[in-house]
Amino acid sequence: MALEMRKIFKIRGRYSWSALKILLGLMVFIFTIDHIGIVWFGSNFLAHHLSLSVEGLRAGNLWQLVSYLFIHDGIWHIFCNAIVLFFIGKLIEQRHGGRRLLELFFISGVTGALIWFTVNFNRPSSVLLGASAGCLGIFSYFCFACENRPMIFLLFFVIPVRIKPRILLAIATGLEAFCFFTQELAGGRVANSAHLGGILGGLICYYFYHYHRRCTKIIREKLMKHRRTTNATDDSYKLYIKSYSAQRSEIDRILDKINESGFNSLTEAERNTLNSAKHLMHR
Repeated sequence: MALEMRKIFKIRGRYSWSALKILLGLMVFIFTIDHIGIVWFGSNFLAHHLSLSVEGLRAGNLWQLVSYLFIHDGIWHIFCNAIVLFFIGKLIEQRHGGRRLLELFFISGVTGALIWFTVNFNRPSSVLLGASAGCLGIFSYFCFACENRPMIFLLFFVIPVRIKPRILLAIATGLEAFCFFTQELAGGRVANSAHLGGILGGLICYYFYHYHRRCTKIIREKLMKHRRTTNATDDSYKLYIKSYSAQRSEIDRILDKINESGFNSLTEAERNTLNSAKHLMHR
């Protein structure tokens, strides 16, 4: 595993830029600073300003739509999100690059935040924190982009079960929807609406990238076809000009020969060239 990670993040002896390392590093760094402040100084300054709250968003603190992704409630909370982000995010970054991973994470996070805010608009004391929406967005994108790649799911954390990604996503979405109606709407603390919003954000990204790639491919093929047609027309035109110039010189030579030696001195080929001269002049 260490050798594999070294190959991913190393190019020509230097460590390359990695979106996955940046996201994980920020999550761990902010979590550590936040809990040092709580334990040592009794202050939750970071959590208060970076967590997404209904009151904060109403007050215009738009940065909270993104910053809440890096605030976590405890070790178990950040551990679960980090595990999903590491294993699924690594595959996305290897296949599509770091930029795609960042786009998925933040778009899914913002989508989850907006849906959560819509559901909890009338609950001023509600607060949202954690990277679950961003991680679930990456997970849902992976389930559609790599639908033929089976996954090993630990049933009851013990029994390994081989399952297709889309089926696993359907199960996860169903559980989140069930908990949303039975727990969150009843006043529960778990933000299932944000989780569902993150899954939706990942699906939106998948279909956008998929159809954008298809449209770009079609446009590129049409441009290439038009370019080939234009080049072919230009070549034939140049060939025609070249052939016209050559025949014109030959006709001038034949006419000079007629002036000097008479028409009877022409060969059969020269007479045929003169016969075709009328057609050439009319083109």
